[in-house]
Amino acid sequence: RYDSTPEQIRKVLEKTRALLDSHDQVMDGAEVRLTGVGDFTVEVGVRAYIATTSFDVFLAIAEELNLAIMELVAGSGATLASPLDGQATA
Repeated sequence: RYDSTPEQIRKVLEKTRALLDSHDQVMDGAEVRLTGVGDFTVEVGVRAYIATTSFDVFLAIAEELNLAIMELVAGSGATLASPLDGQATA
């Protein structure tokens, strides 16, 4: 969101990269990039390959990583956009 500062976004990007790099099930080559700025959002793309052939294990690790990223965002003082941000209400 636009109320997140560039420094907050940098912090989220750096900490997310470190999180993925340190996870023993995330394969080398994970990417975290600021991919765009929308009307009401700052868009971050995360791509990571998980070293498993089990879909259940994949889902568990993806959940763990997504929750950790949400904690990083909150800890940085940045905020996540909600689906209603920027929409007119009656």
